[in-house]
Amino acid sequence: MIAGALCVVASLARIEADFQRDMRALRRDVDALVHLTNEARRDAGLRPLRLDPQLSRMSMWFARHMATHRHYDHQDLRGRGLEERFADFGLPWASIGENIAKGYPTAERVFRGWMGSKGHHSNLVNPAFQAIGIGIGIDREGRRYWVQNFLQYDRGRTTSNSRGSSRHTAD
Repeated sequence: MIAGALCVVASLARIEADFQRDMRALRRDVDALVHLTNEARRDAGLRPLRLDPQLSRMSMWFARHMATHRHYDHQDLRGRGLEERFADFGLPWASIGENIAKGYPTAERVFRGWMGSKGHHSNLVNPAFQAIGIGIGIDREGRRYWVQNFLQYDRGRTTSNSRGSSRHTAD
């Protein structure tokens, strides 16, 4: 009985250690993507983006949603698109954008892929954007789902967009 309990405790400790290692790796990838994005923006003569915590929560939720359900689309399984997710997370906006990708093993590789795509690149260097959120989800096979959300703040609104606002998605 004691041996069984010790095995469970050791197993839980191993799971926790693996989880902490994965979280550190994801944090490194988030930091790398923010750095690479801001480096590209500086090269284009633009202001760097700030990492927004609420935007990051939304991005992480969506990346995990796609990984959990192995669903790769700008809409979640309930049919909510980018605008609805911004509203659900209480993020007022004047202009928004989203880049998604799957299967890239590192931040550097997904960033290179995005830079090589006209739609993704235009989100990365859009001069209107002020903030970024990054999400990474990992499915059961270890495949990564990447989300970059971009935001131009609209401080005068509560959650929804207005006429004349814009959204840009690229996958």
